[in-house]
Amino acid sequence: FGPEARQVYARAEELGLFLSFHTGVHFDRIAHYDVLLFDEIAWHYRKLRFSMEHIGGYSFVRPALAVLANNDHDKEHPQVYGGFTSIFETAATALILMKVLGRALELLARLAVRMAGENGILFGLDFPYNDVAKIRQGIESVLAMDVSETCKEKILGGNLRGILGID
Repeated sequence: FGPEARQVYARAEELGLFLSFHTGVHFDRIAHYDVLLFDEIAWHYRKLRFSMEHIGGYSFVRPALAVLANNDHDKEHPQVYGGFTSIFETAATALILMKVLGRALELLARLAVRMAGENGILFGLDFPYNDVAKIRQGIESVLAMDVSETCKEKILGGNLRGILGID
């Protein structure tokens, strides 16, 4: 959130650009990428729209959900989006969560929809990190969620089309 980044955020806001941030642990100083800093970005750049991919990852999901909830002022045209990028992946952590907590990942996804609204969630491929099988699993997981069909359609492309102005 340094001066150079602030210049980028201000210019992106002026141009009406949509930014996508990769969130979660990245093996650097956590102070450099604390998910709560996204609340500061949203506060200082009210017209800047952006996504938090991975919704904070397994390590920062709770603060990421707090950022989504704190910035849900306009449910029709959100400012901050939660990115369903690799949250359903078959990584060891996800498997442990599913075995220990049952439907934990689906519940997390439903909670994110509740916090951000159905207009505030995007599905991301995480390509090339994810292969076709992981991407397919993510799509199938969204389709299996206990949310409306309209919500599923929005998550799987409708919201992003709206952000980018694509029919």
